[in-house]
Amino acid sequence: MARYERVQPLFELLWSSHHPLSMTQLCEKLDASRATITRLIAFLRDEQQQDIRYDREHNGYLLHRDRKTTGTAALLNLSSAEAAS
Repeated sequence: MARYERVQPLFELLWSSHHPLSMTQLCEKLDASRATITRLIAFLRDEQQQDIRYDREHNGYLLHRDRKTTGTAALLNLSSAEAAS
């Protein structure tokens, strides 16, 4: 499966969650290996400048949101009109 095909579901999963998701949960929900999830998280952080944080206390990953975070449209570099279509 191409990277983009896995990045989008990972981003949407993190975007929709309001609590940290463990590596095991991410692997199961995306049917991917730990190594793949690790690479995708690195891609989202490094290439897409998404603020994905690891919460040691809850042993999981969480997408930190602020006023600049706009969701899927931001990930894909789309305007809100383009994302809606």
